[in-house]
Amino acid sequence: MNNLPRPQSPARSSRPARLGRLGSITHPASVAAALLGLCAGLCALAGATAAHAAPADGPSQPLPDPGKPVASSDDTSAIAVNPANLSFLPGTELRWTWVHTGSASPLPARGHSIALGVPLWYVSTGLRLDFLDPPDGAPSPFDSPSRWVRWGLALDTGPTFAFGTTLGWGSSDAPALDGYFSLTSGVTLRPSTWLSLSAVARDWNRPENRLREAIERSYDFGVAVRPAGGRRALEIGLETSYVENSDPDESGAWTPRATLGLRVPYVGTLRGDVTLRDLTADGGPKIAAMAGLDVNVDELQVSAGGVFGNALTKSGTGFYAGVALRSFSERGVQLPARVVRVRLDSTPGVRRHTRLLQQLWRLAEDPEVSGVALVLRAEPASSLAHAEEVSDAIRNLRSHGKKVLCHLEDAGGRSLHVCSSADVIAMNPAGGLRFAGMSSSYFYFG
Repeated sequence: MNNLPRPQSPARSSRPARLGRLGSITHPASVAAALLGLCAGLCALAGATAAHAAPADGPSQPLPDPGKPVASSDDTSAIAVNPANLSFLPGTELRWTWVHTGSASPLPARGHSIALGVPLWYVSTGLRLDFLDPPDGAPSPFDSPSRWVRWGLALDTGPTFAFGTTLGWGSSDAPALDGYFSLTSGVTLRPSTWLSLSAVARDWNRPENRLREAIERSYDFGVAVRPAGGRRALEIGLETSYVENSDPDESGAWTPRATLGLRVPYVGTLRGDVTLRDLTADGGPKIAAMAGLDVNVDELQVSAGGVFGNALTKSGTGFYAGVALRSFSERGVQLPARVVRVRLDSTPGVRRHTRLLQQLWRLAEDPEVSGVALVLRAEPASSLAHAEEVSDAIRNLRSHGKKVLCHLEDAGGRSLHVCSSADVIAMNPAGGLRFAGMSSSYFYFG
C-alpha cells in the first residue's frame, strides 16, 4: 500500500504543545507564562526533529477557521477543529465561511464551508460541507477541486469534560482525492473557567482513496487560557500538531500555532492566528497568518479579515469572510433599546392568559427590550391564582433588567395585586380603584 504524498508546500498548519501537570501553579498569568515557555520548547524540538518531515497539508485538511483554537472553538467550527467542543455550543448555529487566496499561493485550503450545529439534550451534533477550490499554485494532486462532508457528534458530560467524533467523506474528480472515509476524535478538559486543554486524533483510521493511498494520522494538542478572570475579554491559544510518517527513514512533523481573541467593546471580537510552517526551510520557517474582526449584532455575526504571510507568497495574499445566524447572542453592537406596550382590554380566559404569560417570558429574554408598559383597561386575571402567575412574570422581567410600568384605568383588587410587582404604577386621573380588601369563600357539600 502506498502512502499518499503530502504537498511540498511552504507551510504546515500546527497546533501547540501537550500540557503536562500543572503542579502548584494556580494563577492564570503564571500558567499562561509556563505554557508559552512549553510551546517555545516544542517549537525548538520540532525544528530539531523535522529534518525530513512531511508537509502538513493533506487531502482531509478542512477550510481554515480564522483564530479558532483547538481547545476553545465553541461554535460550528468545532466540527472540523475539535468535535468535542460541539458539547459547549450554546445554541443552534448556521455558519458560512469563504477563504480566498491569490492564484500563486501554494496552500490548497481555499473555498467555501457551510456548517449547521444543534445542541440536543445530552448530545450536540453538526453537519459541515467543505467545497475546496485550490489556487493554481497548489502542488499536484491538491490543485484539483474536492468536497468534504463532515458529521460531528459530541457527548454533553458537563461543563468540565467533553468527548466527540467527526465522520468525514471526501470526494473529487481526481482519483487521488476521492473515496475517503475519515474518523477524527477529540477530548476537551476544562478544570476551571480560565483554562481549557484539548487533544485531537485526526484520520486515526488512516483513510484510503480510490488508489489505495492512505492519509497519515495526525495529533493536535492545545491549550487555551483566559487570564482575565475566565472571561472571553482575552483568550490566548497555543497548539501543536504532529503528523505521522510511515516511512521508516523519515520522521514525523510538528507544526506550532498560536491564536488570539480580544474582545472589542460594543463591536465584537478581534481574532488572529499565526502558524509556523516548513520549520527546516532555508531562511527560517514560513509564516501563515490570518487576522480579522467578528462583529456581533444580536444573533447575527459577520466576520472578515486578511490571509497573509510568506508561506502564501506575496501574490498569494487573500482574505476571508463569513456570516453566522444563531439562536444565541454575544456581546457586540448595541441595538437601540425599545419599550413594548402590552394592552388588555378585557379579562383574559385560560388560553389568552397562557399566551400573555408566554409573551412576557419572551420579552424578558429579548436583549433589545429595555422596558414593558402594561396597560390594563380590565382585570388582568380571572382569579387570584392567575393574577399571581402574571405577577410572577413581571418579577421575571425585572430580574432580567427590564423596567415595568403598570397603567390602570378602572382597577380592582387583582389589578392592584399584579401591578404591585411593577417598578411604577400610574393611573388615569378619571379612573378609579375599587378595592375593599381580600376575601375568600368556602363551599360545603354534604
